[in-house]
Amino acid sequence: KVVVAVDASEESLHALSWALDHVVRLHPGASVVVVHAQHRVDRSAYAGLAYVPPTAMDAMRRTQAENTRKVVSRALDVCKQKQASATAVLVVGDAKEAICQAVEDMRADLLVLGSRGLGMVRRYVRAHRHGLPHRSNKSTVFVTLCSWCVAERCWAA
Repeated sequence: KVVVAVDASEESLHALSWALDHVVRLHPGASVVVVHAQHRVDRSAYAGLAYVPPTAMDAMRRTQAENTRKVVSRALDVCKQKQASATAVLVVGDAKEAICQAVEDMRADLLVLGSRGLGMVRRYVRAHRHGLPHRSNKSTVFVTLCSWCVAERCWAA
C-alpha cells in the first residue's frame, strides 16, 4: 500500500505523479491512498478576541471544506490521467502527526511526500532523522521538484 500525502502545492501533486510512475507502474497490485491533512477549526485562529461570532467559525469551516475538496479532486484527477485507481482519506489535526498516524493505521508500505525543502517536510525530515516520530517506521520517499532546475530529486528517510 502506497500512501501519498497531498496538499495544495504543485510539489505534492508531482510526488503523486512520481509515485504512480515509479512505484505503482512497477507494482501493479499496489493500492494507492491519497491522504490530505486538514487543521482543526477552532477559536485559536481568532486569538485575542473575547467573542468569536458563530458565523465566522462557520465561514472558516466552509472555506476549509471547499479547499479540501479542491485538493482531493486535483489529486484524484492526476490518478485518473495516469489511469490509476486511488482512494482518498481526510485526516484532521497537525499534518505531521495525522499523516504518520494514518500511515500506521493503514499499515502502509510506503509514504511519499512532495517537497520544496521547506516547511513541514523539512521539519519532518529533521524529526525523522532524530527518531521522531518513533511510530513512523515505514519507508518514506521525498520527491523534490525544483522550479529552477529540470531534474527531480528523490531521497529516502
